[in-house]
Amino acid sequence: MKRRSTLEVFKDITKKARSGQSPRAQAGTRSARYVQARLFDDDYRRLRRAAFDADLSVQDALIEAINLWLEKKGEPPARNPGTSRPKSFANEFMHA
Repeated sequence: MKRRSTLEVFKDITKKARSGQSPRAQAGTRSARYVQARLFDDDYRRLRRAAFDADLSVQDALIEAINLWLEKKGEPPARNPGTSRPKSFANEFMHA
């Protein structure tokens, strides 16, 4: 899987923000709540690597998992408010 350069990531973020396609623009002015889950170190590393392999941020992977559970319960999917910062693969793996 080809990794995108930092410049490509920022260009994509800027393009989405200007077009109104960013998660924050889609969510509008609704506030978002933080949800936390504690994981053992090895489980967190597995989650982070699985998200990386799928070209997802951990945030996006968790929203995907939450939506699978909500779907199973017959509920509509949660909207992804996005993160407060762009995903950085290098930063995530430097602290493994």
